Amino acid sequence: MENNPLEKTGRCGPGAAAFTAAALIAALVLGASLLYRQARAEREVRQAAGQAKDGEAPLGQTKGASALRVPPGFRAREGTIAEPYSRTGWANEVIHEKTLIEMVFVPAGDFKMGADEFPDERPAHWVKITRPFYMGKYEVTQDQWQRIMPDNPSHFKGKQNPVDTVSWNDCREFLAKTAGGLSLPTEAEWEYACRAGTKTRFSFGDDENKMADYGWCTINSKNSPHVVGQKKPNAWGLYDMHGNLWEWCLDRYPSGYGSNTPIEDPQGPSAPLGRILRGGCWFNNAIDCRSSFRFGNGPGHHDFGLCGFRVVRRLGKFAL
Repeated sequence: MENNPLEKTGRCGPGAAAFTAAALIAALVLGASLLYRQARAEREVRQAAGQAKDGEAPLGQTKGASALRVPPGFRAREGTIAEPYSRTGWANEVIHEKTLIEMVFVPAGDFKMGADEFPDERPAHWVKITRPFYMGKYEVTQDQWQRIMPDNPSHFKGKQNPVDTVSWNDCREFLAKTAGGLSLPTEAEWEYACRAGTKTRFSFGDDENKMADYGWCTINSKNSPHVVGQKKPNAWGLYDMHGNLWEWCLDRYPSGYGSNTPIEDPQGPSAPLGRILRGGCWFNNAIDCRSSFRFGNGPGHHDFGLCGFRVVRRLGKFAL
């Protein structure tokens, strides 16, 4: 019987097995190292081009198992936790680096949009928001506006006052210069975030007499807007969704909702020219600051001291 030549050199025993295992481990380590270097190089290219992926931490920052995810161009607000609605790991509150706009995580979900009791808000209909997003915790302030834009158009001056007397076109110009994926909210995103899971006229219930605790309108404004964030927030941590300033939305403004309104992530019709405003303002009665109330104006129109905006940053592939 012919002997195995490896047996004569002693390489078929335990020593040979150990040698083979060590060689295999060395090969795996080398392969992993090469893959890491390749991934790091690709990441450097993406971040240099401003195309980092959602949740990708900047190079040089350690991202442990408990690290919070943030979009590129943002940082987690100090002391914040992971958003409590799912296990995605996104930070519950983030700050946009370039403007210092604070933003709050809004989960995906569905809600009943509109109200059958008011003509311009009919018919009430179910809408599904398929992807989570961040929304400005407050209306954009004059200080944040001037970090990007050379002039402050506001009539009611104050660094922490919301920027006012801005048109829809002005808002879009601001957003085009900010980077980081900021946008105006769609009308559906705005009402969904305003309601924060409620089905009542306001995010705090049906009693308009409580409006003074949550926003600024004719009953307490003394004929001007006020510093952001002084009233109570809604259940998702958003301030001044009722009153203070009208807030521009991305959509065009039709009177009422058509029967063919999309159920998922509606973006409004392709006509007419006017754009949506939501939330009411310091000049309105409390009832006109309800969650479903709608108004519209031309994209170039500047309502004197009445109109401002807040921003969103959508997560995932859905972007407008």
